[in-house]
Amino acid sequence: MAKIRVHSDRVEIKLSAVEKTLSFHRKDIVIRRSDITSAVITDEPWGWMRGARSPGNSVPYSYAFGTWKFYGGKDFLLLRGRRRRAVVIDIEVEDIPEQPTEPVDVVGEEAVAVDEVDRFSRIIVSTEHAAKLVTALRLNHTGEVHIAAPGKP
Repeated sequence: MAKIRVHSDRVEIKLSAVEKTLSFHRKDIVIRRSDITSAVITDEPWGWMRGARSPGNSVPYSYAFGTWKFYGGKDFLLLRGRRRRAVVIDIEVEDIPEQPTEPVDVVGEEAVAVDEVDRFSRIIVSTEHAAKLVTALRLNHTGEVHIAAPGKP
């Protein structure tokens, strides 16, 4: 099961070896907190899926790991089970040039290489600690994070 760490400047999702294998994603997910536009708790995460799996693995209503591409970008899913709660994190994605002029972004106090910050539009993660995650995303954050009621976009 993925471990999620919320820092003052970023959110890190550390994938287990199985999740990395099934999702075809070799590195952990890093999101700048300033890029998060909303975080929603849902009891029906399968309804939030959009696009086609590319690359990743899934068995409908059992699990979905990996990238789902759609017309407007790409999402990353870590879903388990039919009736598990999940957190849907929407992210503002900037256009990044093929060859960035500055190879390093300064995120908080640490320098993070541009290719280490993932450019997903949405991340959906099944977790038993959905309420704690959403609360942690609200605390100590300089930007605004919209928190909606469970199950509503």
